[in-house]
Amino acid sequence: MSTARKTRPDNESPSLRQRAKASRATAARVIHGKPEGPTASPGLVALVDEWQENMRLQNYGDLSDEEAEPIFRRNDEVQRAILAYPVKSVVDLRIKLPVFRDELEHTSGPRGPHGKEALDHAAWVGVIRDIERLAPAPLGTVPIQCAAGQIADLMEEAIQYWHELDNAGPQGAIAAANALRVERKIQMLGDAVSYARAASPGGMLCQLAIASHAIESVLNGVEHLREPAQQRAERCLLSVAAAICSVTGIARDGYGAGYHMPARYDELATLSPKVV
Repeated sequence: MSTARKTRPDNESPSLRQRAKASRATAARVIHGKPEGPTASPGLVALVDEWQENMRLQNYGDLSDEEAEPIFRRNDEVQRAILAYPVKSVVDLRIKLPVFRDELEHTSGPRGPHGKEALDHAAWVGVIRDIERLAPAPLGTVPIQCAAGQIADLMEEAIQYWHELDNAGPQGAIAAANALRVERKIQMLGDAVSYARAASPGGMLCQLAIASHAIESVLNGVEHLREPAQQRAERCLLSVAAAICSVTGIARDGYGAGYHMPARYDELATLSPKVV
């Protein structure tokens, strides 16, 4: 009697139990395994997160002068710390991009004497462009928030509050006035989103939602609201197009976009991340 181990023929497929075991092992490697490739320095990520939250409060928070002053002072310290932080990889450089873009906005402007590009502006444009070309997106981290996404967060808070008021049952005069005030705030934030530039998935999704709502107003709204709604939808769609091209590196006027939605129509293009 042979004691040799029996082997499964090559054409025999694994059993259901074996396939399930293999799937669980693969899932465990995906869940518990470390991401491959460079990751951002945790200390730098924490600084940038704090800076962005402070910027959100400064730009969109309803703060008194007494409340705003310490936030301004703290964010100046944080921004200096970010700029001075020693990077360990190109991923760290990409993490710094929101601060670099803020520095770009505070240069002397795209045009200097004699119509030539100002050197400080050209320097920041070059630095940001080179980082976007060389630095991969950090693995295992949340995408950097953008201006459109920050406004969208405020809008989501307002929408949740509006739902709470709407679900509260019969409303008195004060509750009804609050609901109307929240609706106006949502509309105001929606308009603000259309002027912002998307650079994150959340920002792009919000602008697509605003564009969809605006198109509904164009089709079914009253006459005097149709043209502003059309302009709002166009701003959002042009911003999303620029963001997609920036993230993926595809040509802005490729894939039919140059004919149906050319970049020359995008009057706010200079506010978007540079297309690589």
